[in-house]
Amino acid sequence: MKFMTFCRLSLIMKEVTLMVKKVIGCLREYRTATIATIILTALETLLEIIVPFLQASIIDKGIYAGDRNALISTA
Repeated sequence: MKFMTFCRLSLIMKEVTLMVKKVIGCLREYRTATIATIILTALETLLEIIVPFLQASIIDKGIYAGDRNALISTA
C-alpha cells in the first residue's frame, strides 16, 4: 500500500515538474514583464501591511497623547 502511494506521488511530481517547465518556457518571452509583476506585487503587499501600522502610530502618538504636532508630522 505504501509503495503504491509512493508511486502515485512520484508520478504526480513528474507531472508537476513537466507543467512548471512548460510554463517557464512560455514565460521566457515575457521575462521582463513577469519579473516586474512579481516585484510590484510584493511591493504592493508590503505597502498594504505598512498602512495599518502607520495609522496605529498616528492614533497612539497623536490622538491618545493629544499631540497635534505628532499628527501633522506623521501624516
